[in-house]
Amino acid sequence: MPSPARTWMLLTNTRAQGIAIALSARIEAGTRGQAVRHVEVSNGSAELRDSARHAAELAYEALRRERYLSRQIVVGYATGPESVNVHGRSAELALALALAAAARPESPEAPGSASVAATGALGDDGAVLPIEHLREKVEVALGIRPPRGSPSAR
Repeated sequence: MPSPARTWMLLTNTRAQGIAIALSARIEAGTRGQAVRHVEVSNGSAELRDSARHAAELAYEALRRERYLSRQIVVGYATGPESVNVHGRSAELALALALAAAARPESPEAPGSASVAATGALGDDGAVLPIEHLREKVEVALGIRPPRGSPSAR
């Protein structure tokens, strides 16, 4: 069985140092209708919960349009304890991608072993807004990526 997809939120701390926080999403069916009924975030700050709601609503619209989702949903995000200190909106792109990974059906063509690291706030139209501290975030992303040529990098 393939390992689950992993999404990383690339953020900066109060000292403008890059940090990567592992993230996963789960989807549960809600009642009739087409909407995001509820969003939960384990260990998340109030700002991260607000960002999770915004990202889930934007991702839901795209997933519904592409017919990955057709019912109202409840979304649960799991993060590490360090996410209690996440402030700002730069986790929104990673949150949306984690939801998309959770909605994707497993198949041999999509083995689910991919990892993605992302940063960026999302506008109301889904566009990624300008990214601050990009160099620091890229540096931390390179630190979590397996070395080129290793079996897990393929």
